[in-house]
Amino acid sequence: MLTGIHLGLYGYDLEPRITLSTLIKALLSKTNIRRIRLSSIEATEMSEEIIELLQDKRLCKHLHVPLQSGSDTILKSMKRPYTARVYSYTIERIVNQIKDIALGTDVIVGFPGESDAEFMHTKGLLESLPFTYMHIFPFSARPGTLASQLPGHIGSPVKKERCNELNALNIRIKSAYLLSQIGKNLDIIIEEAYGDSTSVGKSGNYLKVEASSNEYPAKSLVTVRIAGVVGDSLKGHPILSA
Repeated sequence: MLTGIHLGLYGYDLEPRITLSTLIKALLSKTNIRRIRLSSIEATEMSEEIIELLQDKRLCKHLHVPLQSGSDTILKSMKRPYTARVYSYTIERIVNQIKDIALGTDVIVGFPGESDAEFMHTKGLLESLPFTYMHIFPFSARPGTLASQLPGHIGSPVKKERCNELNALNIRIKSAYLLSQIGKNLDIIIEEAYGDSTSVGKSGNYLKVEASSNEYPAKSLVTVRIAGVVGDSLKGHPILSA
């Protein structure tokens, strides 16, 4: 996994300057790593070259692109370098070019000054984009930060209500995405084998999968035919050791 703060800006402080795309190309050409995953990456850092590289079968078809808010007013207060429209365009560009990409995002609820209308902008944007899951956080002021000094702090009951509303949406989209995987073949990395002839691993599209075999050691890359959904996980049968 390639991870770091502002991952998409990797190499800007190096001499000579390189890019995240350069690093990915080097990993693909100079290593035998069978699965490469990008961690959280900002919408403004998603270059066309990165999108093209994500079509390589060794890169996980999964991206986590933080949104934080669907209100341009709140995004500006957060000092985010994009608008809701720019963010939406980036997500649409990704899904149009990468087949079956899984998309996650982060949302902060109850940022100072967030009105009911601005919250609904966020909810509406989340409903309009093809996310597969969301991480939802109520705003929590940290002493000494600029955000803690902003006017219009939101009360806990309102933040809780808004979080609950987005959590309900999150449950719906996650459930729909899990059901859409039934009948598909997913490559999973085995993480743990159980004593009941099953094992569990993570798919390239960031789903927990229970396989009906414990014969594969940890770190094995195994193809599993998905047969059903159990809670927040999938279950299936190994059909090929990759």
